[in-house]
Amino acid sequence: MKKTAPELPAHAIIKNALRQNGLKLFEVAENLGESPSKVSLAIHCTSGVGPKPIETRKKIARFLGLDPYEVWDASFLTPKPRQKGGNRKVKRRMEYTKDDWAALVPKDKVRSILAEFDTTVQDLSSILDIPYSTLTSAIYGNFNSDARLKIAEHLAVAPEKIWPELHSTPVSSVDFEAQLRLRPDLRKMYGFGDMRVPFSPQPVNPEQTDRATTVRKNSAASR
Repeated sequence: MKKTAPELPAHAIIKNALRQNGLKLFEVAENLGESPSKVSLAIHCTSGVGPKPIETRKKIARFLGLDPYEVWDASFLTPKPRQKGGNRKVKRRMEYTKDDWAALVPKDKVRSILAEFDTTVQDLSSILDIPYSTLTSAIYGNFNSDARLKIAEHLAVAPEKIWPELHSTPVSSVDFEAQLRLRPDLRKMYGFGDMRVPFSPQPVNPEQTDRATTVRKNSAASR
C-alpha cells in the first residue's frame, strides 16, 4: 500500500490514462460490466468509501494498468462505516420493492440512488459542476428542469420517474380575445361587463364554432 498521496486528482490521472490508451470512459465501463454513471461516480466522488465504490475504483485502475494507490489516496480505498446523520435513513434503491420505491418523494428517490454508490449530493454537485445550492433546490423543491434533467441523465433514470411533472402534457392556451370577438355573449362568463345582469349565453352556432377553431389555429400559428 502506498502511503504518499497522489500528486494529481484521481479524475486527472484517469483522464491521462484514458488518453494514453486511446479509450473513452464509456468503453471502460462496458469492459468492466458497469454503468458509465457508476464508473464516473467512483472516480469523482470524495466520500464514497463503501465496498462497492472501492471495488469499482480498483477495477478501473487495474484495467488501465495503474496501481489504485497511485490514483487515489489510501483513505478512498479503505472501507469506512457509514456515519449516522440527522436525515432520515434512506435505503438503497435495490432494497425497495418497485411499488415502495415509486411511492418515495423525489428527494428520497435521488438519495436512494446515490446510496447505491455510497456517495452524496455534494459529490454529485462536483461531478455535474452545478452549485450545491442550485442542485439541492432542484432536488428538494424548486422547479429547475435543466438541473433535474442533468441529474436524471447522470443517474441513468428517466426524469419523469423522479419528477412526474417533467413528463406532464402542457395545457394549450386559449385566445380569449379572439373567442370574445366571435362570442360577445361570453364576456359575462369571463368577468366582463355588468355582473348584476344575469348570464344568458346564446345557443352555439356550428358555423360560428368552426370560425372559432380557425381563429385559434391561426393565432397559434402566428406565435
